[in-house]
Amino acid sequence: MLGFLAKVMLVTSLVLIPLSVWHRSELPPAAKMLPALDSDPRQTATSARPFDIGARGLHYTITPRFAYDLSGMVVSTHDAASSSDTFHGEMKDYVNVVDLCVVWGSTAREEIYKEYSFSNNDTFCFGAPKSEKSRAIDIPTMSNNHLVTNSPTLAAELRKVRPGDQVRFAGYLISYSRQIENNGTISRNTSTVRTDTGDGACEVVYVNEFEILRPYQNQWETGLKAGVGLLVLSLLTLIYAYGREKI
Repeated sequence: MLGFLAKVMLVTSLVLIPLSVWHRSELPPAAKMLPALDSDPRQTATSARPFDIGARGLHYTITPRFAYDLSGMVVSTHDAASSSDTFHGEMKDYVNVVDLCVVWGSTAREEIYKEYSFSNNDTFCFGAPKSEKSRAIDIPTMSNNHLVTNSPTLAAELRKVRPGDQVRFAGYLISYSRQIENNGTISRNTSTVRTDTGDGACEVVYVNEFEILRPYQNQWETGLKAGVGLLVLSLLTLIYAYGREKI
């Protein structure tokens, strides 16, 4: 009886695991979108002066360009502290914490995002159409955002974000720089329009406020964890059951 139960769990896990892996990148339907995602990002003039922040003993000068407030659904994330990221380490950029690729407006409401596979690295967000029939993304309703902070608490919150989460962040569109040897500087500049593409089209945001408006409860992520748990339990049960038979 114990061996039969273990075999049932094993078969279930071998079905559930690949099925969950196949579907785990699915994003929530448009019906789950909050009304806040209907609005374009708010970009307004600011009188904020340049200021300095520090991280790992280095100093960075932040130059606000505009006040900025965006609500959208995250379709891809990149953690600047990940092992795959060499750019930020080489440039000693320790204040660009995460990069979030976000959609809103028609791209969210019309589920255009479901027709693309998204990914991003330390520089760009990529949207690969799933078929030749994929509708074109409305460029002004999607952006790649380099989020800047030197607050450990805020950085930890930003790193919790997952694709499918609906988020809001507010602060400043900025340029920022760090001094290097021989009185030189390394700098990064923000885009100030939503219609551009390619190199330089990303928004660089110094974050003052951040919240996850609606987290995405991905059932396939839960299914994957359950499948792995069942697989381990079934193997342990089989070992125990057949071990008893040989005693």
